[in-house]
Amino acid sequence: MNPDGDLFMGIKRIRFLLVLLCALFGLWIVFAKLAMPSVIESMYRGESLPILNSLMTARAAHPVEEYLRDWEQLARHITVTAIKYDCLALHCMVTSRKGQCAQRRIKSENPS
Repeated sequence: MNPDGDLFMGIKRIRFLLVLLCALFGLWIVFAKLAMPSVIESMYRGESLPILNSLMTARAAHPVEEYLRDWEQLARHITVTAIKYDCLALHCMVTSRKGQCAQRRIKSENPS
């Protein structure tokens, strides 16, 4: 296959991965901002699954707002870390594809 075709397939693959990562990021935001706070509140009230309710052992000592604040901090940390790793992975993919295509182009221009 010619180098330009490989480059085109690489761009399509990277675009697909970028769309997939954005979709997963959107799902994570919905989960972190909408679903999890209500689960934490139901766990705090003891209205969730028994195994989840047992995770909240210090209900009397800590208000539900403290648990929600802790979750917000954890979710923010997870989000920032995931974005950093995703950007690093995309950068590595793009630079490795450019290097492979450049090597193929040099080989095809200079057959020895």
